[in-house]
Amino acid sequence: MIKNVLVFIANGTEEIEAVVFIDIMRRAGMNVTVVGETDIVHCSRDVKIIPDLPLHKLNENKLYDLIYLPGGSKGVENLMNIPKVELILKNHKENNKKIAAICAAPTILDFFNIFEKDAKITSHPSVANILQKYNYSENKVVESHNIISSRGAGTVFDLSFYIIEQLLGQETAQKIKDSIVYK
Repeated sequence: MIKNVLVFIANGTEEIEAVVFIDIMRRAGMNVTVVGETDIVHCSRDVKIIPDLPLHKLNENKLYDLIYLPGGSKGVENLMNIPKVELILKNHKENNKKIAAICAAPTILDFFNIFEKDAKITSHPSVANILQKYNYSENKVVESHNIISSRGAGTVFDLSFYIIEQLLGQETAQKIKDSIVYK
């Protein structure tokens, strides 16, 4: 069964965390929809990405197998200012769907009160102080209550393969690792 993944991007999103994740999920055969704050998203290092769909056209009631939030401090800030993002994330949490966030993006989940009080989480060290009220970890990838978090651009492959293992199995993850010579 094909898995559906929604990726939010906004002006200031960390492009490595967005593009690597999207690429690896698509290599695994997942249906990835990239939704942008604007028609052309200017990422943190001024790489421009044309999303599959502008946010205002996204059906807020559609459920995905996973929602992914890449980091980048300005992108995270921009996503926090979009009420539709909050609505979609809360709907997915209420329906026990997986949500993944990397780098500074776990602060979005904190801002919208998505985390459980006892959640085990990780993030980029620059925002760790905001998230210390949870069960904070420095592991590369952490999952708690269907929320998967990761540290930053250097851990995006680890996060991607973890998600593939969860959604499609270890064999699929290993095939993708072998095909890109990931050791």
